[in-house]
Amino acid sequence: MTVYAAANRDPSVYNQPDCLDITRGGPAPMLTFGGGTHYCLGRHVARLELAEALTAITRRMPNPRRLAPAPWKGFLPIEFDAGQ
Repeated sequence: MTVYAAANRDPSVYNQPDCLDITRGGPAPMLTFGGGTHYCLGRHVARLELAEALTAITRRMPNPRRLAPAPWKGFLPIEFDAGQ
């Protein structure tokens, strides 16, 4: 039996897996789309949906700008002006 709620939450791999820590360094590889022959068939649709969502969000937030060079992995440091 596969327990989907346990994905990316293995305490032997992730330090405090139930704690959201955006500053956590060296994250383990995400298992979101699986791997190998079991790679998710819907991954392309999910990525397209994410791209559309980010486009819509940034249209509503004035003057988005990058604060530093984009890292290879991790979070893109950005900020926006105050919304109306």
